Amino acid sequence: MNARTWGYHSLGAAAGVDFPYLLYRDQLGLPVETSRARPGVRWIRVATDIPNAVKDVMRGHLRPSDYVRSLRGVDVDAVWSMRDPLPALMELGLMPYLAVRRGL
Repeated sequence: MNARTWGYHSLGAAAGVDFPYLLYRDQLGLPVETSRARPGVRWIRVATDIPNAVKDVMRGHLRPSDYVRSLRGVDVDAVWSMRDPLPALMELGLMPYLAVRRGL
């Protein structure tokens, strides 16, 4: 069973805010402490980012080198995890379908 909740929750954890834990406490009626995220954390979801970057390159709005440079320093991926790579591999398999569906 994959207990990961949603794609964006990994951004919170990387920035120092544990949203699943805060939600858990909230749903149990327990006090939820104020949290402050670390600014500047960079997040990516490859399945949506790459197709959009390809569109921008094809339209002349983005140079490939600028896109590759933008990937440097990404702190967290929405799906990829070394401890559980299967969801990312499944999403990778969906990319051709998503590309056709989104009109690439």
